[in-house]
Amino acid sequence: MPAGWTAVLAGLVAAALAAGCEPLRPTLFDAEALLAARRAVVLPLADAPGAQAVGSGKLLRGIAITQLFETGGMRIIDVPIDKFESMVKSAGYDVQDCYDPTVAAAVARQAGADIAFSGELSHYATQKEYSATAVMVVAGGGTSTRHLVGVSLRVVRASDGKIIYTGTGAAGDMEGYNKALNEACKQSLAALKHLLAQQAAKEAAAKKAAAEKAAAKKAAAEKAAAEKAAAEKAAAKKAAAKKAAAEKAAAEKAAAKKAAVKKK
Repeated sequence: MPAGWTAVLAGLVAAALAAGCEPLRPTLFDAEALLAARRAVVLPLADAPGAQAVGSGKLLRGIAITQLFETGGMRIIDVPIDKFESMVKSAGYDVQDCYDPTVAAAVARQAGADIAFSGELSHYATQKEYSATAVMVVAGGGTSTRHLVGVSLRVVRASDGKIIYTGTGAAGDMEGYNKALNEACKQSLAALKHLLAQQAAKEAAAKKAAAEKAAAKKAAAEKAAAEKAAAEKAAAKKAAAKKAAAEKAAAEKAAAKKAAVKKK
């Protein structure tokens, strides 16, 4: 393990804990640009240095795509790695250049995306840990392996190649690289996920408020219509009663007149 990596890892974990429920906002974080994006593509991610890290970028990319799919808030255009080669070459670049914002933007435009996720692994190695035990006077112990990873992801806007988000993560796991990468990737995307979740909640609240307003408007209209119908019915009943009374009075008057003529 490189010197200082344990301290860096501890610092990142401490910072995440200090942030509480809301993750620490990255240095580069353009919320307006991120929320304006509707379609995203995850580019090939660079492996960490070293022969043991070959394929680590591909593994991280799969994890990042899965986490972004689960997050929601934008459509993830899943382009297979082999198709990226022709797309990148047609843009006049090499797959290894995808970390370059200009290249990332060009490939994103070809994929029909508004933004592109690019990134790399800064660390991908194991560390042996020895635990000592003593039972009565018999000494013992065991050796375990911790898998350590460092992840750096960023988001590039397709229209102009501007970097609108950066995120980093570092994690270690005794069971293997997969769990460590999952955690590190989660850390690197935490602020973005939080932003999208807030926006989704905001949109859901607005949709609910609009639905409640529409329902209230409909209920008010139905009430007004019912009151109008009741008023019209009452008016019709009153008019009918008035007409009946007038007809009765006319009949009585006619009968009285007839009786008076007969009497004469």
